[in-house]
Amino acid sequence: MKIVEIRDIEYCLDGSVICDMILDCPVSRSLIDYLGTYGEMKYHAEFKRPFFRLQIPRLGTIKGVEGNRTLRVVFTTSSTESNKYLQDIINRFELCLVA
Repeated sequence: MKIVEIRDIEYCLDGSVICDMILDCPVSRSLIDYLGTYGEMKYHAEFKRPFFRLQIPRLGTIKGVEGNRTLRVVFTTSSTESNKYLQDIINRFELCLVA
C-alpha cells in the first residue's frame, strides 16, 4: 500500500495540522487491524460504512472508512517527522502482506 497524494486541509492555531492521505487502494479491514497495533483503535462495524478512529501517542489521530481510499489525519504537531513516521507505518503494511 502506498500514499499517492497528501492534501493539506488546515493548519490550526494550536499547532496541529489536518491532512488527507490518498492511498493507492481502498482501506481494508486488515489495514485497519494493522494500524490498530500502533495506538488506541475504535472501530464501528455496525455503521453502514464501517468507520475507524485511531489515536497514536505523540502523533495524532487517523480517521477513515473501510473501502475508501482516503485517511483523514490530524497531527498534534506540524512536523515532517510525524508525517514521515506515518508514511513508514503504512509502507510497512505492504511488507507485512508480502511476508
